[in-house]
Amino acid sequence: EETGAVERAQNGSYRLGYLIASLSQNVDIDDCLFKASRDLMAGLSQGLNVSTFLGRLDGSTVTFVGRVLTPNSARKFVTVGSRSAAYSLALGRVMLADLSPEELDDVIEDADLRPLTPHTTTSRSELVAELAWVRRHGFAIEREQTYLGMGCVAVPIRDDEGRVVAAMSASEEVHKLTSQRIEALRNELMRVTPSIKKRILPSSHHGTARKNARLREPASLAEETAS
Repeated sequence: EETGAVERAQNGSYRLGYLIASLSQNVDIDDCLFKASRDLMAGLSQGLNVSTFLGRLDGSTVTFVGRVLTPNSARKFVTVGSRSAAYSLALGRVMLADLSPEELDDVIEDADLRPLTPHTTTSRSELVAELAWVRRHGFAIEREQTYLGMGCVAVPIRDDEGRVVAAMSASEEVHKLTSQRIEALRNELMRVTPSIKKRILPSSHHGTARKNARLREPASLAEETAS
């Protein structure tokens, strides 16, 4: 259990952990990731009245691994298993920010930065600068870059070496995303992601610093926000 090979369910029984699942060709890793996150996503969705999404980076796109929608969500067409361009999504940006410069160059070249809305960033230099903001602050904000009228806040899910393996986001109407609201969403997302990590990844027993982590602790939104 301590290595992530198995995990204890709420009823006391054991189930396959993410470590073993990742070694088996017969297990759907995306399904394992969503099952480990679903109750936490549902809690955020209900408590904050937002739709929550879980995704992983797949080249220049994000694959949506899971979702929990509010009853009136405008993003019901975003289905589990569907893909969308990483450069325009908060989910994608928080994972792109973890890439090396060489990896990011390959993704941008493959992405073909085309406008999905009038607000989509299509300049390579602007995207790189926006990802640098994400890297400094530890989370991503997106306003109408992919869907008109919608905004999103996303945070990374990291492994024990600090590498981003997935991301979780909270989405709602863009007019609701004040600085105070963004900070509240970010804080709640960051509160639950360590629990997801414990469920799906081997735990560290030494508490050493994560040398590979490239995102620092987030600064207050009173200092700086991104559009």
